[in-house]
Amino acid sequence: MLKTLRIENFVIVDYQEIDFAPGFNVVTGETGAGKSLLINAFSFLLGARPREEWIRRESDFARVEGWFDISFSPFLQERLREEGWNEEIKGEMVLSREVNREGRSKARINGRSVTLTTLKEVASHLVDIYGQGENNRFLTPENKLAILDSFLDEEGQLGRENYLHLREERNEIKKEIQKLKRGQEVELEEIKEMLEEMERMGLTPEKIEEVEEQFQRLVNSQRYREVVEEVISLLSGSEEKEGFLSSLRRIRRSLEGKNELALFPPSVEETLKNVELELQEVLYQVEKVKDSFDLPPSKVEELEKEIAEIERWKRKYHCLTTKDLIHFIGEKKAKLSQLHQELEELEEWERELEIKEKNLMEAREKLFRHREKAAKIFKEKLEKELKELSFPKVALEIELEKKEEDDEVSFLISLNPGEPLFPVERVASGGELSRIILAIKSLTREVREIPILVFDEIDQGVGGQTAFWVGDKLRKIAIGHQVISITHLPQIACFAHHHLKVEKRGDEESTWVEVFSLSAEERVKELARMMGDEGRDDSALQYAETLMKRAQNANT
Repeated sequence: MLKTLRIENFVIVDYQEIDFAPGFNVVTGETGAGKSLLINAFSFLLGARPREEWIRRESDFARVEGWFDISFSPFLQERLREEGWNEEIKGEMVLSREVNREGRSKARINGRSVTLTTLKEVASHLVDIYGQGENNRFLTPENKLAILDSFLDEEGQLGRENYLHLREERNEIKKEIQKLKRGQEVELEEIKEMLEEMERMGLTPEKIEEVEEQFQRLVNSQRYREVVEEVISLLSGSEEKEGFLSSLRRIRRSLEGKNELALFPPSVEETLKNVELELQEVLYQVEKVKDSFDLPPSKVEELEKEIAEIERWKRKYHCLTTKDLIHFIGEKKAKLSQLHQELEELEEWERELEIKEKNLMEAREKLFRHREKAAKIFKEKLEKELKELSFPKVALEIELEKKEEDDEVSFLISLNPGEPLFPVERVASGGELSRIILAIKSLTREVREIPILVFDEIDQGVGGQTAFWVGDKLRKIAIGHQVISITHLPQIACFAHHHLKVEKRGDEESTWVEVFSLSAEERVKELARMMGDEGRDDSALQYAETLMKRAQNANT
């Protein structure tokens, strides 16, 4: 529960500490006294966007702090531990928010700086604020579905969790497909067409290298031929000059079998033989090289065509060198392999998506049936609550409709006999809608573990006996919760466990607001004031005492 709210330099508050009590707290005061200031301070503390006018005149900043006791709520403590606050939370929590004139704000939890997102997440487990301006937000499609889902039984809750889990998995698969699906088929066909055309021309990387080598050899053939012929002439000689190989062969044969050979070491004859054989092999290989330069005209023409094709590809794909073209072809082959792999992966994801969609549809059908059961329970309970809030002839239907992503729920209501059912937000007036939402909140408090409920002028458009029923309902909600309500009606205020009054005071130089607790005697006087008494009518005081007793007797 909220124990103390500290407000500093906020609107017309210089410094104020406001103590709250367990149960039902009511805040009253004259119109314009500053009761809405408390709601604004609360909203700012819990994460609302700050306004410059919230900073007190002649001050540089505004600050609001809330001291919360959460020792009574094991559920809340567990939720906060899940959020990573297990060390800092020891049964008490201080939330703090500050804003300066430059618009920069600071958020703290137990003195530790946190992001606004973190503060709002933690606060959402502590406090729920409801005011007249929040009817539309409360009855959004998402919130109406959340209200209905709070009445799911255990099996239904598990079904809902399973459905949401499957939907999240399905959405992740769709993201993966979206990332992979980027027109691979078109790119793949373009690369395939290019590579196939090259293959039809026989221009594989290996062939390109071979053609390039042959062409370079052809270009340099005259210089190479001169070198080769010089080597051949050196080894085999000519008509004018004996070659080295012929000289060696002649000398070796002239010495063969003669005693003069004995003058040389035994290995010389064998070495001479080996040298002769190796030179013969060299001559053979060199002559083959010479033959390779003797290309027929048809071969030269074919080679020139292939070179021209290679040059065309180089120009087409902006390759400066043949090496660049070979590298380009290699990249395209690698890309082709990657695209095939991506398409295979895409097919796998699409098969997985098909399975997941089927499972999701089955889970959704089961959840729909659970929600139909929950709708019956919710309808019965809400009708009972509405009858206690002066809707004796109310007719109600909870309508479920399947939509593309999730079910949609409508609260259809008829407030008078014979009138057709329409969505509640269309037919209910402001006061009626406030009571309907109060009834819903009184039901959902049993299943939503938010310990503090704040109501801002929920009595608008309500009066008489109905106001008394609203007060009684608020006091019942306060069983197990802390309720803080700003009201103008004595029929509601009389039910409070703790009564706070807001007064605006001032002098010639400044104006300020004070909030203070009322004693039992002061409460009677305040109830009389709320009925229009200015202190001159004892009957108003007597009626105020009667209201107090009636409220106490109604809750004994």
